[in-house]
Amino acid sequence: MSSSLSHSQQGWLVPDLADALNGGAGALQTGTTTDAEAAWCAELDQTMLVPALSGRADWLRPVIRHMGSARTPLVIATTAVDAAGGGKLTGRFAFEKVNFRWAAPMPVLLDWQNPLFLSGAPMVVARDGAASAFTSMLKAAGEQGARAVILKEVTLSEEMIAALQSSGATWCTTDTAERAALVCGQSYDEWFSGNFSRKRRKEYRRLHNRLSETGRLVTHRFEQSEDPQPWISEFLDLESSGWKGERGTAMACDQKQRSAVSEALLALAHSGDLLFWKLSLDDRPIAMLFAIKCGDSAGLGKIAFDEGLSAYSPGVLLILEATRDLLSTPGIKLVDSHAIPDHPMINNIWRDRVPIADLMLATPGTPKGLFTLMRHAEEKRHDLRQLAKTMYHRHLKRGTK
Repeated sequence: MSSSLSHSQQGWLVPDLADALNGGAGALQTGTTTDAEAAWCAELDQTMLVPALSGRADWLRPVIRHMGSARTPLVIATTAVDAAGGGKLTGRFAFEKVNFRWAAPMPVLLDWQNPLFLSGAPMVVARDGAASAFTSMLKAAGEQGARAVILKEVTLSEEMIAALQSSGATWCTTDTAERAALVCGQSYDEWFSGNFSRKRRKEYRRLHNRLSETGRLVTHRFEQSEDPQPWISEFLDLESSGWKGERGTAMACDQKQRSAVSEALLALAHSGDLLFWKLSLDDRPIAMLFAIKCGDSAGLGKIAFDEGLSAYSPGVLLILEATRDLLSTPGIKLVDSHAIPDHPMINNIWRDRVPIADLMLATPGTPKGLFTLMRHAEEKRHDLRQLAKTMYHRHLKRGTK
């Protein structure tokens, strides 16, 4: 196993993998990749240990290209050589280096956070190569002066825990939670009747019927034969029509975000991994949602809906229709909502849960005593941030009374 470390102001994702296999530094390219590099990235995207939406090449590449100018991420790729002498990409990580995480000179590498950050799960290959990928990544991080690596909101599956333990690294969780998910394997009717009380089922049907009375209500599913650009444009326009547009935080309000997400969704559609749903009323989109397939799993991306129709809960109705479609899609075993823990909407619809955690991993040479101090500092930092959020929301509630 060897690792390549690549860093460029252009922020191109894929390093020169052939050079990486020879132990070189792996120069970042600013143009197109070779067919071999593209094939390696595609293979990793379909064989990842856990779904890592933000780490997929077709998502991360345009995000870095359009949004990496302010804080260019540090991209680490890990590779392996098989018995036949061929190469394989086993890991891809995008970090930002933080020198004063705890108001002290203690360099760490942190998941590259950006407005289009969907999931903090590390992009590592499933099964045998995962442990070595972590080992090589930590070695490369240490060569950059980092004392530790922090990964946010990682899906803490049994496979992930086994890979971390097999890597030999010193690691810990600094925050744990659960988020909503959908375990597939049953029909929609079975799920709907077993998931909700009779009263709740009646309420959802009532909302659908009331909305249908106002016009022609149709659910659309994106088909691979369609042009994805109209879907993308409609989604961005719908999101910007609500409070996000008023506050200037909608993706369409920022040209860099708009370009990045448009390019990413086009690439996902081309690869066949884009799932898109739309609820229209008299041919006008009133709710839209996209998701990304990752092997035998999928993850929800973002949702937008017409806030003028909130009384009919168009977002909830679309989630139900998307659930119907997901449960009937062959090959999908699990769908991660990628919502915040205790999300008030999705938690009441999807009752399955996936454990998530923030992870801290020590780089080679970091003393155990120092790592323990860093862990305590990170936990205290989290507690203080939670306290600040609680006080802020209490203040908002008082202001609305």
